[in-house]
Amino acid sequence: MSAPDAHPPQPAPAQPDPQIAAGIDLARWFPPADPAAWRAAAQAALKGKAWDKVMELELPGGQRAPALATAPALPATEALAVSRLCRRGPWERLSELSLGAVDEDDALGAAIADELTRGASSVGLADPGGQGWAGPRLVRLLAAAPLAGKGLWLDARHDAEGALAALDALSAARPAERWWGGALVDPWGPLLAGEAASPSPAHDGLARALQQGFDRARLLLSGLPWAEAGAPPAWELAGLLAAALDSLRALADRGVAAPHALGYVRLQLGLSGELVVDLAKLRALRRLWAKLGLALGLTPEASRADLHARQLDRGLCAYDLHSNALRATVAGLGGAAGGADAISLRPYDAPLRSGLPAARRLALHTHLLLEEEGHLGALDDLAGGAYSVEGLAAGLCAEAWALLQRIEAAGGLSAALTAGWPQAEVGAAAARLQVEVDKRQRTLVGLSEFAWAGEQRPPARAALRAPAVAGGPAPLRPLRLAAPWEALRDAAGATPQTLFLACIGPVARHAARAGFAEGLALAGGLRPVRPSVAWPTSTPVEGPAAPDERAALQALAEEARAQNAAAAIICGDEADTARLALPLAAALQPLPVWLAGRPGADAEALRAAGVVGFVHVGAPLASALAELHARLGAAISPEVR
Repeated sequence: MSAPDAHPPQPAPAQPDPQIAAGIDLARWFPPADPAAWRAAAQAALKGKAWDKVMELELPGGQRAPALATAPALPATEALAVSRLCRRGPWERLSELSLGAVDEDDALGAAIADELTRGASSVGLADPGGQGWAGPRLVRLLAAAPLAGKGLWLDARHDAEGALAALDALSAARPAERWWGGALVDPWGPLLAGEAASPSPAHDGLARALQQGFDRARLLLSGLPWAEAGAPPAWELAGLLAAALDSLRALADRGVAAPHALGYVRLQLGLSGELVVDLAKLRALRRLWAKLGLALGLTPEASRADLHARQLDRGLCAYDLHSNALRATVAGLGGAAGGADAISLRPYDAPLRSGLPAARRLALHTHLLLEEEGHLGALDDLAGGAYSVEGLAAGLCAEAWALLQRIEAAGGLSAALTAGWPQAEVGAAAARLQVEVDKRQRTLVGLSEFAWAGEQRPPARAALRAPAVAGGPAPLRPLRLAAPWEALRDAAGATPQTLFLACIGPVARHAARAGFAEGLALAGGLRPVRPSVAWPTSTPVEGPAAPDERAALQALAEEARAQNAAAAIICGDEADTARLALPLAAALQPLPVWLAGRPGADAEALRAAGVVGFVHVGAPLASALAELHARLGAAISPEVR
């Protein structure tokens, strides 16, 4: 009996239609394309709406993608060159784990073995506490791990030579297994984190390793410290390039020529989950790195470096943890379609550092689904040629190169960081980003919107950090976009206070603002309660309150007190608010009263009647909720106020 075929039989190819085979002139069936006529028809269909608001895509940094592009965003030859530098085939599925205390090594070793057994291509071991590496410990950690054909990357930014010695000890202990990877020396990461006063020790160790022929040594050039601190994409790219130039100069001073050093480079960028931005950023780095190589006398192919794309922590939430898995999916799509050579996705419990096996497994399975079900590893340069992606990439290249020139004019990255102006600009950008989150212009699903009623934050493990050092430049502070909203939920505690929705007017007129207020209350850790008062069936749309409306207003105030509400928010359309908000606010006293909507010309009168705040689209909502919590006596983090 013959063995079954490993592949299912393929259907016979269909025979071509004779007419199609002979050729059909489809052009004669359609009139010639006329962009002017198309634009006129589209303009008529808009019925007076602004063309740039409806028909053009607004990109970060003020750039715009046209609705009908009649010319490529990049010259064809340059687009093809970038395409050739992108990954071909599947990507490296890199699972990241962190070195902890020695008494946790058994659990860490089991996790490493589990990741490699279940489909990870490689494992990266971080050293957040700056402990350094010892050969016997690394051998024990990997005793159960199947290393053959797999990769291993050690975080060697605190101890380059110790990490290389540990890798040598591992090779000696397991001589029959062929594995790849190495020690990643990041001279700038500790400096930007305030854990080192200078990149020189890392440059010293890396130069000695390269001169002694350690093939597993790698110069890691990372934009992650910039991105995690809230830097715009152009600053992330410029920071990486500036670090590259300073490191190449430092290595050259130590006897390692730039062309030689470029063969040992690994690049790293962050994945924010903003798909178009991530695609453009990855493509922009390919172009910029090729340009840097040309400036050093190398062809783009000769200077090509592996690009590791890692999902950022700054956008993860400690509430509604499973929504982080969706963020990982979009980040993985951006890395795969953007041509990254290696991709790391964060487990959904990363904000808690709890190390749940299910969270690690889901992150790894996300890779497998994107690759084996989405077939993204079989598609070459998926984003190439897309006008919005190419246009944004071109803009990022120009902006990042201009920033790089500013840094170089200031004397290089070390001198610029000592002067402090890059940190100041990144801090200002981070503040703008946080304002967008505060106003819910940048939504955190499951936290600032669509929050779970009564959900409690699970306990988190303390983060390991290397000790801070004095004498270095001001560090870049990592940003957590979710922190202000999480602080609101934490302040609410296990028994949230009641926010009464004082709805005025018929349901059809107050439903939109009541829904807005209800979602906002849940996001702020409050318990929203809708009224049971039946509004009079016949209500005017202007003029003073009718007698039956005045009775309804009084019933609302009485129900708010009966519900033991801590505060109330008035919800109604603009016309009903203008007529009824003043008497209702007076009736609700002494409760703190808020208004859903813009106050218009009545702001002062409403405040005099007891309205303490106004919430609406575009307002600083997290700050408003923090003020409400403070009025209710809850302790709230000062950074949210």
